[in-house]
Amino acid sequence: MVTLKEIAAAAGVNVSTVSRVLSGHPAISPETRALVKETARRLGYRQKAAPKTIGVIVPEISGGIYTALVHELEACIRREGATMLVAVSGYSGRRLGECFETMQRQAVKGILCASACTGRQPPPPPGLRAPVVFLEEGDGNLPGFDCVEVTPRAGAELAAEHLLALGHTRFGYIGDAFSSRRLEAQAAALGDRGIAIPPALIKTGPEQFEAGGYAAMQAL
Repeated sequence: MVTLKEIAAAAGVNVSTVSRVLSGHPAISPETRALVKETARRLGYRQKAAPKTIGVIVPEISGGIYTALVHELEACIRREGATMLVAVSGYSGRRLGECFETMQRQAVKGILCASACTGRQPPPPPGLRAPVVFLEEGDGNLPGFDCVEVTPRAGAELAAEHLLALGHTRFGYIGDAFSSRRLEAQAAALGDRGIAIPPALIKTGPEQFEAGGYAAMQAL
């Protein structure tokens, strides 16, 4: 197996110069770059493919939708010959920023972010080299970034049609503190059909998933 030291000796340059050329460093003259590449080719050097890592940021992985999301993303990323690095933001804008910094240090090739922060979504830090795609119920406050959005209104329409078809006419709503857009969508979908959700039957709180549903049902 040909080493960088052997290429450097044959080309009459330093090992560090060979390393810079083969890693694509821009601060190398065209003549030196051509010399090193030709020498590496002549000696039969085969550069190892750099591992491709995709970063995934989720607010939690204890259960519910984000566990399923991480599972599906890992399968897709693995099929593409890459590995996955997962970071947990804990629904915190500050921790989300730390997750982005971690991804930057690990030199990931791209980031998929399902952040679900409380309050306004903070943008990725300046200088982040990896492309970012947000996976969430976006609200348009991150111009310049790609976002794969869940559409709450479409889901609300389907839920309303299904329940009305079953003969239900009195509705309530339970949710968490992060799902205000879902409540607005559900209220609008029912409102279009002449049905209002009584305020006394709307229960939201800090708990999520099964715990949140149980607490809200107890309150009702």
